[in-house]
Amino acid sequence: MNDTTATKPTLDEYFKRGVFIIAMLLLFVATFQLYFSMEDIIRTWLEYEYISIFKAFYNLGVLLICVYLIKLYIVKK
Repeated sequence: MNDTTATKPTLDEYFKRGVFIIAMLLLFVATFQLYFSMEDIIRTWLEYEYISIFKAFYNLGVLLICVYLIKLYIVKK
């Protein structure tokens, strides 16, 4: 006999999912705001000649972190 019975989600589970979704949306917005704020800081603190070099390294760092996170959490071998 199969013991896997499908139970209906409770109100508590819906609440937890809702809080999780709201937290993820806030995290998404905060991440974009942080990214663009860092670009403003780069423009403010660095001399004009070095802005594009520093932005390239900054964007490369962000890219490497994103690839690492994708590999770690999404691509499971």
